[in-house]
Amino acid sequence: MEKNIVVDVPHDGTEGFSFAAEKLNVDERTLSGGRDFGAREIFLGHPWALHEVVGEVYRDLMDLNRLPRDLGDDGRYKKYGMCLNGQPPGVSLWKDPKVPAEIKEDLRPFGKNYKFKLQQALSDTRGRLVLFGHTMPLLGSGSSTATVPAGEPNALVSIGNGGEANGEGDSLLLPAEQAQFFRQRLENLLSEYFDTSTLTSLTGEAGKVVGLNDYSGRMSAQRQAKTSSGQRPSVLIEWNRALVGHNEDPMFDVLDQQGLKMKKEDRISALHEITGTVVAEYQTQYLV
Repeated sequence: MEKNIVVDVPHDGTEGFSFAAEKLNVDERTLSGGRDFGAREIFLGHPWALHEVVGEVYRDLMDLNRLPRDLGDDGRYKKYGMCLNGQPPGVSLWKDPKVPAEIKEDLRPFGKNYKFKLQQALSDTRGRLVLFGHTMPLLGSGSSTATVPAGEPNALVSIGNGGEANGEGDSLLLPAEQAQFFRQRLENLLSEYFDTSTLTSLTGEAGKVVGLNDYSGRMSAQRQAKTSSGQRPSVLIEWNRALVGHNEDPMFDVLDQQGLKMKKEDRISALHEITGTVVAEYQTQYLV
C-alpha cells in the first residue's frame, strides 16, 4: 500500500502540566478533559500514513490549531491559529485572569516543535491528502464553534471539508463529492461494527450518525495544508467520544451507561479499523 497521507493529531497531548501546575486553578484530570481522547489510538499506525504529526501538550494549555499572535491578554484566542486557550468552557483555568508570561515561554517549545514537524511533513511532495484526526464530546458545548446547540447530541462522526452541511461551498479543503464519499462509507461501516439501535439512541431522534460540518478550524487547516503548489486536499474526521469510551475521559462512566457495552479496547480497535478502511478506499478511488 502506498504511503501518501499526512496525519495530523494536534489535541491528544498529555504534556505541560508540570510547567503550569502552580499557576493553574484546576487539577490535571480537569485539564485533561479538553483532550481528544482516543485520537492517537484511532488515527496513528495505519499503513497508508506517510507522516504522523502529533501534538504533545494539553490542548487547554496550548491549542495547536492556533497561532501565538492570535492570543489576547485575557488568554482567549482572537482568531484561528496556535495559542493558549486560557479558559476551558465554564472553568477558570488560571489563578490569575491573564496567562502568566513565564508559562507562555515554558510552553512555547511545544508549539515550535509541532509547527516544525507539520511543516516538514507538508513539504514532502509525496503527500496527497492531509487528514486531521480529532474526537469530540457526546453533547454539543454551545460554544461559538460548536455545530449543534448546547446539550444536543453531536453526530457520532463528523466530516469537515470547509463546506456547508451538504459539503458544498467556497474555498473547500476537499471537493464535495469526496466529502460525501467519506460520509457514506463511514455510515455504512459504523452499521457493520456497532448495533444500529445503540447508535440511534446515542444520536437522538433528530441526530445524525454521520454529519458534515464546516470545521471551525478550517482557516488554520488551510494555512497548514498549503504548499508552494497550492492548497493540499484535506479532510477532518472527528469521532464522538461516546464511541471511544476512553477510561481516562471524565465522561467515561456516563458514556458507558448509554448502551454501548463493548469494551473500550474493542471500541477503539473498531474505530481504528473503520478509519483505516475508509481512507484506504479513498486512496484507491481518488489518489490513483
